[in-house]
Amino acid sequence: GNSLIDAGELGRELEVIIQEARRKADNPNAVATETLHELLFDRHRMRRWRIGREDGLRRLTRYDVAGFYRNFYRPSTTILTVVGDVDVDDAMRQIETRYGDAPAGAPRRAPGASEEGLPGFRYRELSGDITQAQLALGWRTVSTLHPHTPALELLGTVLGAGRASRLYRAVRERTLASSVTAYDYTPTELGVFVVQAEGQPGTLADAARAAWAEILSVREHGVGPAEVDRAQRILDARMIRRLEDMEGQANHLASWEALGGWQMAEAFHDRLLSCTAQEVTEAARRYLDPEQASVLVYRPSSAPVVAGDAAAMHTLLGAVTPAPAPHAPRRAAPGRRAVVPGAAFEREAWGVRVYRTARGVPVLVRRKHGSPMTHVGVFVQGGATEETGATAGLTALMAHAALKGTARRTAAEIAEAGEMLGGSVNAAVGGESFGWSISVPARGFADAVDLLADVAQH
Repeated sequence: GNSLIDAGELGRELEVIIQEARRKADNPNAVATETLHELLFDRHRMRRWRIGREDGLRRLTRYDVAGFYRNFYRPSTTILTVVGDVDVDDAMRQIETRYGDAPAGAPRRAPGASEEGLPGFRYRELSGDITQAQLALGWRTVSTLHPHTPALELLGTVLGAGRASRLYRAVRERTLASSVTAYDYTPTELGVFVVQAEGQPGTLADAARAAWAEILSVREHGVGPAEVDRAQRILDARMIRRLEDMEGQANHLASWEALGGWQMAEAFHDRLLSCTAQEVTEAARRYLDPEQASVLVYRPSSAPVVAGDAAAMHTLLGAVTPAPAPHAPRRAAPGRRAVVPGAAFEREAWGVRVYRTARGVPVLVRRKHGSPMTHVGVFVQGGATEETGATAGLTALMAHAALKGTARRTAAEIAEAGEMLGGSVNAAVGGESFGWSISVPARGFADAVDLLADVAQH
């Protein structure tokens, strides 16, 4: 390679990384997550503090970095992706010119230790100079390519994504925590299923009980088809968004090629969208064993101890009973759409078609060929520019209050309707305008317009 790795520049960059490591150590969420990994695993490299500790970083030399570079930056470990409106032949000539003489050879690898046996129930409690408490529950799972991973990803979405998720309703809506999430993380040949919450120290134990009750519930009562449908729509929309721009497509191709072949991405996504509620339930029963959980609490030093040891936490959670199976979400009845004269086309400029309704509202339409997403917005002139000292902030209050309910939908139903479409309604307030917008996969355009109209008008 041609990298110079100047010793002086390396020293300056090392200081930047050390500062990043310090900031990470001051991030309660990062400390909780990394400590959970350390608690879950005894031997696997997953248990390491990934950015490194300051003392270890300071021991690194130019020789170490150069050796690492020469060993791993080889054609056999490199993936190059090109996405966009390019001349393929010209691109290949440039790639061959710049990379064609890179020295071949396989890198020397030092495989890390693998885990043996089951972890059993584990608990650790930390305290520090923080204001909010952190809770993390974790279980060992499997790699990205394992047949059970799509079901685990859906399970994480059912439990922790959006206002219709089980944990949002059980923990966040009851103000037991300010945030709660669940996900299956698969960075290597193994994975970790995590439930994480942040909130006031005084409600942390109750948040743990409520989250635990939902874990028990998905194992005992199972997951419903409507929950899986919602999760699949959310994950499908995430994938569509990821592939909307060239960078997202390039990263997507490279990451799957690194896993074993870019063609596997479509098969994985198809599997994600074809998983049944029974398969998601079976994944919960197989992997979220209460007796194999690791529990991490990170609280302010001034807060009382949550549980003195693993036995105490096991007792605290052992008294919890499974939460009842959730009711299927109520769908708002379709609105009565008045028949109005169609908008008249006025002109087209710079790829934008301008229409005007019978009541004089301009409608601007720009078609983006090849895009799988539709963006719809309703914007009104005025607002903050009309406010006085006595009414400052009224526009923002009004715009956000519109999301708290309409004549047809509650706030939860507005959020859930957006989730079912793969998006969410957002309020925007500027200096001279305000409005609402939503971005969804194109197939949900009509329903997105209906939802947006309900928020803006009712």
